[in-house]
Amino acid sequence: VPSKDAIDLLGQLDGGNNPDYTTTVSDNGDTTPPNNKGFNFTGGGNADFNELSTTLWVADTANNRVLGFTTDGDYTFDASDRVADFVLGQTNLDTNAPGTLDTQMDTPTDIVAGQDMVIVADSGNNRVLIFDLTSNPLSEPGTDNPAQYVLGQTDFGSKTTGNALNQMNNPRGVGFDDSINLYVVDTGNNRVLGFNGIPGANNANAQYVLGQTGPGQSSPSVSATGMNAPEDVTGGMNDAWTHRIFIADTGNNRVMVFNTSDITEHGVAAAAVLGQPDKDSSDAATSQAGMDTPRGVHYLYDDGDNNLPGHLYVADTENNRVLVYDLYTGAISDGQDAVGVFGQPDFTSKNFAWGQDGLRGPTGVAGEHTDVPVTRSFIVDGGNHRVMVHDECPKI
Repeated sequence: VPSKDAIDLLGQLDGGNNPDYTTTVSDNGDTTPPNNKGFNFTGGGNADFNELSTTLWVADTANNRVLGFTTDGDYTFDASDRVADFVLGQTNLDTNAPGTLDTQMDTPTDIVAGQDMVIVADSGNNRVLIFDLTSNPLSEPGTDNPAQYVLGQTDFGSKTTGNALNQMNNPRGVGFDDSINLYVVDTGNNRVLGFNGIPGANNANAQYVLGQTGPGQSSPSVSATGMNAPEDVTGGMNDAWTHRIFIADTGNNRVMVFNTSDITEHGVAAAAVLGQPDKDSSDAATSQAGMDTPRGVHYLYDDGDNNLPGHLYVADTENNRVLVYDLYTGAISDGQDAVGVFGQPDFTSKNFAWGQDGLRGPTGVAGEHTDVPVTRSFIVDGGNHRVMVHDECPKI
């Protein structure tokens, strides 16, 4: 079937907190933003789902905060669920000033949630924040929720840039691999930093660099080892099937695929690329195999119990769509075709739209399996300042 209608949304609600698919203004139309139910995705935005707490985390980028929405057990929302339960980066739901303290953020662009952790790419502060929910459980809005650790800076008051192993420049993405190793997409340095596990101290050094030959390098390039303004990374957390990570190499209009077993030194080569016919090409395209400025990726793994397919979701931003790749067979070839699309009726259209089936500049994707064999996906529809909820993967 072509792209399905969304079954729900966040960010555009009527007076009863029900979905309104006809509005597209930021902050749910509030003239004195922010509030507890609207978003401002100017400059980006992404989301991630914490299965343990059934909480959807959304990087509300231009409001300098991350919002948490606790869902029902089947990952659906009712009227009370469509308003935020938690806020990080601000003390209250009606403030949005940027800052560098452990309770503040400046232009957060991505989140990864898992293992009782929420980790945020705080891009405007050139750092990554780690919130340990085990040692510091979240409080309701009105009380500070401080980060426990900072990466990329020596302390919580700094925001300098650099390209050493403990420095960053506009980091826009964070993600885990199947062994819960943390990866940070260091966009301004045209690289991805790899850490062994989740650091438990401030200003920790990364162990590996992808996209550059080593620390101290930051030039963009297009090759099996180079990157150009990458923005997101994803892997199969707790997934023993794939042992891969996927990086949205945004400026090269592609997604790079790395085998985690290969990441034993700096500058290793990608095993495959999606969006391009080979590892030396970077042309934008609107087709079943092409991409134009992909800014978000999310891998939804096979859990081994329900025989659910492994799907890679790619927010193909300038094509106003999300592409879906079927990776259940394991092997990935350069330039492999997508099998499904959200936001467009086919693989050659790219018009932006709103309504229940349209997208405008999507920047991120999250997903989760429900208790039954159904895939729930959450698309950050950046240009329409909303998060669209879908209940399955459309195939064409």
